[in-house]
Amino acid sequence: MNRTLVEETSNNAQEAIEQVLADSIAGWNRGDLDRFMMAYDEGPETVYVSGGELTKGGSQIRAKYLRLFDSGESGAMGHLRIQVLEVRPLGCSHALLTARYELAREPQVTSGICTAVFQRAPGGWRIVCDHS
Repeated sequence: MNRTLVEETSNNAQEAIEQVLADSIAGWNRGDLDRFMMAYDEGPETVYVSGGELTKGGSQIRAKYLRLFDSGESGAMGHLRIQVLEVRPLGCSHALLTARYELAREPQVTSGICTAVFQRAPGGWRIVCDHS
């Protein structure tokens, strides 16, 4: 594969991944769990790591987030912003996203660096490992 084709594939992947992420963030900020979860692969091998805990499987990750989305508190989800720092291809079907996140939930703002491994699937790019 020549360098131009590699760069073009990389740019297309980055644009597609950033769009998936933007749609997911919009879901979070609207309290729309279905839209937020569209970024995740639903398979049993999908992994979410946060706060020293590992959650495995798309349905278990969804259940974890459902508790937050269904808390019933106004503004419970807060406002999520993500700044993409890098999308690095890991072969033809995977990419590593590194980003800075900021979650503003009254009375505090949480921020940090997160990483996610995306896999190209028939329905588009999906997160198969999220560490935030």
